[in-house]
This record gives sequence, C-alpha cells and structure tokens, in this order.
Amino acid sequence: AMAYPLDRLGENAVLNDRVGGVDIAVVWDREHHLAIPYARQVGARVLSFERMESEVFPFFGLRDRETGTSWTVQGEAIEGELAGARLAQIPAHSSMWFAWVTFWQNTDVWQ
Repeated sequence: AMAYPLDRLGENAVLNDRVGGVDIAVVWDREHHLAIPYARQVGARVLSFERMESEVFPFFGLRDRETGTSWTVQGEAIEGELAGARLAQIPAHSSMWFAWVTFWQNTDVWQ
C-alpha cells in the first residue's frame, strides 16, 4: 500500500509513480476534491501523464507524453492516437492516517 498525503500535493498534481510493480498515475485536484489513481499501462505501453487545461468540467484533463493523446479525468482517451482507450482505475481509499495505519502498518508514504 502507498499513502499520498493530500496536504503535500499542492492544489493539483498528476503523479506518475510505481507501486507494487504497477505503474500508476494519481490525479489530484484540491478544488474539486478529486484523488483518482489509474494504471498507466495501455496495451503494451506504459504512459506518463501531465495535467492540461480543459473547457469541460472539472476544467482540466490529462495528456500522455508518449503519444500526446488527450484524456478526461475519468480516464477516457478523447483525442489523439489512443482515442477510445480507457485507463483502469486502481482501488483506493481516502482515510485519516491514524485510522489507516492501524490496519495497514507497512504502508509506504509518498515523498
């Protein structure tokens, strides 16, 4: 398990990380209370993501650096080489640290 302390992520972020052998992207936006982890592998490719502005709520999306494909916050590729593909959402839970660590004491903390 990996914990991502929301107070360390700033106002918004897209974190490209690797947890338990799985390449993931964590999408974070404080204003809209979003924290969504996705698997970064699409087919045989492992993608890396960055945030991009959008005209559609919540007014930001993602772009992968490898193909330049545009993705929604919901993990759907909407424009570019991978249009129509979907990112697999990773199971996650938002919790207060003291409660989480009581049950999962070997949790790593993102730095």
